[in-house]
Amino acid sequence: MLDVDGVLAVVPGGRPQGELEHRLVIDATGTAHTVWLVKEHTQMLIRLANDFQLVWATGWEHDAPRLLEPLLGCPSMPVVEFTQRPAIGIALEKLPDVAIYVGSRPVAWVDDELSHEEEAWAAQRGVPTLLIRPNPSIGLTDVHVDELIGFARSVTAGAVDEPVVYLLAGLPCSGKTAYARRLEASGVVRISVDDMMLAEHGRLGIDYPVADHERRLVTAVGAVRSQLVEEVKSGRSVVLDHGLGRRSERDEYKALVERLGAQWQLVHFAVDIETLRSRCSQRLDDPDSVPVTDQMLMHLAEMWEPPAGEDATVVDQTGRARR
Repeated sequence: MLDVDGVLAVVPGGRPQGELEHRLVIDATGTAHTVWLVKEHTQMLIRLANDFQLVWATGWEHDAPRLLEPLLGCPSMPVVEFTQRPAIGIALEKLPDVAIYVGSRPVAWVDDELSHEEEAWAAQRGVPTLLIRPNPSIGLTDVHVDELIGFARSVTAGAVDEPVVYLLAGLPCSGKTAYARRLEASGVVRISVDDMMLAEHGRLGIDYPVADHERRLVTAVGAVRSQLVEEVKSGRSVVLDHGLGRRSERDEYKALVERLGAQWQLVHFAVDIETLRSRCSQRLDDPDSVPVTDQMLMHLAEMWEPPAGEDATVVDQTGRARR
């Protein structure tokens, strides 16, 4: 995970002028920015790309690949999108979205503004995690690169190729699909019961009667389960984009994942009912979503069994994740 400012775009004064290139770039809003880039960083990034999947984790978001990759001549990199909108002069809280993006995978994070909060997160993850905080006037150095490559190779040498299955537990409109799509962007296979229902049958109450829903849902859940098994057997990590509202359902999937030799990670979406009612109401006219009426939501809420004592990551209504 790579930041830009203080890592690849440095504050002048820490390096000899001959090592720097002065560039003017225009972001997506039309704002001009002066950046000082380090000539040596191109080769450093190429070296790192041999051992890492490099990812932009910066307030520049999609401006980083658009503006900086051509200047740096570095490999194309995916981007972490942040729930909090980046703004000049306002500290960007990256950790919740970075934690979602990396899931339970080993990670190295290079950012000049890493704090005690990130250090605490790294210490309790239980998987290899390296934090590097460069001097912002010097940025990424060969010493950092050597440390990063050593870390990556030590992880690879001791790695066990064990897929992870992310089990999402939450009521409709609680944020499960947004979370799942972020994992999908990082390379996790997303499997969705709602997507299968929409593709096969259309919209509930519009393209097929409510009375047929349970029968069709059982078939879709069975097909999704079979797909999950095949993906995990192929060594791929999966996020199951489905509600799993009852503990018995969650326990059944946990046992299945363990029988397949994979790890499970339960994510609980804890959102208050009034927020859910508002979100579901706004989604009723979305042709790409399964419509959930207020009556349906309240019925599901009555049957909902929130995870308790199940070792779940909790995501609140702002999208923040915590253990």
